[in-house]
Amino acid sequence: MIVALLFVLSCQNQNNRELSTSERYTIENNRSSFDNRIQPVNQPITLTGGTLAKAAAGSAPATSIELTLVASVSAPQLSQQTLYASHVGYHGNRSYVTYHIPGEAYSGAIEIYDVTNPVQPVIVSRINLLDSDFYTLELTSDASQLWVGGARDIYTNNYLNTVDRHAGAILTRIQLSDGIFTDQIVENGQASFAVNSVAINGDEVFVATGDVNGTFSSVNRFTGQKIEEFEGIQNAEYVVANNQYVAVLEGSDTNAYLHVFSKSTSGLSKIETVNLAIPSTFVGKNGIVLHNNTVYVGAGDEGIIKHQINGSQPVQLSTLTGGSHVSGLTVKGNLLLVASGVSGLQVLEMNNGYANLGSYISSASVNYVSSSGNYIFLASGNAGLEILRFEQPLNPFCTNQTVIVENSSLTINNRAVLTAMGTYLEEGNTQNKRWRVRNQFGEEKVIHWEIVGGSESGQFTLSSKEEVHFSTFSSGTLRIRDAAGTQLDVKAHGGSVRNLQTACN
Repeated sequence: MIVALLFVLSCQNQNNRELSTSERYTIENNRSSFDNRIQPVNQPITLTGGTLAKAAAGSAPATSIELTLVASVSAPQLSQQTLYASHVGYHGNRSYVTYHIPGEAYSGAIEIYDVTNPVQPVIVSRINLLDSDFYTLELTSDASQLWVGGARDIYTNNYLNTVDRHAGAILTRIQLSDGIFTDQIVENGQASFAVNSVAINGDEVFVATGDVNGTFSSVNRFTGQKIEEFEGIQNAEYVVANNQYVAVLEGSDTNAYLHVFSKSTSGLSKIETVNLAIPSTFVGKNGIVLHNNTVYVGAGDEGIIKHQINGSQPVQLSTLTGGSHVSGLTVKGNLLLVASGVSGLQVLEMNNGYANLGSYISSASVNYVSSSGNYIFLASGNAGLEILRFEQPLNPFCTNQTVIVENSSLTINNRAVLTAMGTYLEEGNTQNKRWRVRNQFGEEKVIHWEIVGGSESGQFTLSSKEEVHFSTFSSGTLRIRDAAGTQLDVKAHGGSVRNLQTACN
């Protein structure tokens, strides 16, 4: 089914335009017409170019992750031109991607994908925008509205006389029904050249526009009426919200600033304004993610800035590789996933000094990243949507389960080395005494272990340069022997307490 649309000026507000029948927009809900763009892949990915050094003796081995490119959806075309994926979001079993045309012209699309089975995604709905670029999107919690930010030609959109400092920025609300687009669309002109970012908090939609004469403001999600324009933020590049805070990135002529607000039933209260001590952010190449009380700012070609809310001065992370322009980032467990344009998707280990585990280099620019469960969704420029399956073996330093890992940095010295790793506190249970055994022989070894004078014992088969991490209930002294009964090592339990809830989250 294809629905054609045209705008009509709303009688209630000259800045809110309800769109209905004409040639500006078309909606397509015919799933079968999209099938030729979907390609199952199932290709393992090897991360390249990581800066993480091999684990030294006595230290943790590098975190191991496994990535597989399971499917890709090629970018759509409009007027025989390939569009570029700019943003991707996820909600329920749906993924949402914005597209725009490169260059000076204005044209774009938004697509909705059913990713119930991410290996076989289905394009369920598409809206084509014949005179607009869309760069960013946000979905309401009930999945009934999609709010999209972008831009239109100022000489054809007729907002110059109704919107102060307007230079093309538009905010669009699209009503959804049963997970697909409807023709209930309202467009709203904004200050500056483009709406760079949108965040939703209940009935309030926060809007960041810039980078010249831009604003940070809020509108009502039902009426589209402006609620408030926040003073002192002139060129808002990005906004993000969680249950406690709203954070806004501002780019000025010389410096970039981070504004942090606390949320309450009475509205927003500014907590702090932080000078990030970097030049103005690279236009369109930035993002923010809030993780607990920490803000990570993707600052374009300045990389990533980490800031603890109401804490110390911000710190610039230096573990990115290549000529990275950070355009999006998200937290997944103990990893920071970074969309860095032509430098691909970079993976940083947060609990290990933000060590770079390596990059997935797409065939196109990775412009944004989102994740859910075991899957990562990439808005990859003219390559469209890429879906990666993510698997991370248990981190032996963050669990009381038995974990065997390879540690290629081990030296072959015909020894098996036992180490008491301390007590791993998990959900109040302090009876988890942690141990590690490393096989530094040049061949496979069967390692028997026992608590001296106790009842706990067991055995492991370790290949050369493998190590096992395991827990016992008894502290005492642990002894290891080989298959012939020869003692290999013995240690009394000791070491510090490691609270897994705080150390590994």
